[in-house]
Amino acid sequence: MSQEKPVKLEIEGKSYEFPVTKGSENEKGFDISSLRAKTNYITMDNGYANTSGCQSAITDRKSVV
Repeated sequence: MSQEKPVKLEIEGKSYEFPVTKGSENEKGFDISSLRAKTNYITMDNGYANTSGCQSAITDRKSVV
C-alpha cells in the first residue's frame, strides 16, 4: 500500500497533521488519537455515526462498526 499524505487540520491559525489510515472496508480515515494532546480539542460524533472501532493488539482483530 502506498503511503498516504497526512491530513492537515487548521485550528485557530495553527496547522496539525494526522496520519491517514485504511478501514476494514477499504474506506479512508485519519487517526486523531493524538488530537487532544496536540490541540486540547476533542471531537463529537453523536450516535457513533462516523467513528471507527480500533485494532486490538491483544486479539489481533479489527473492530467493524
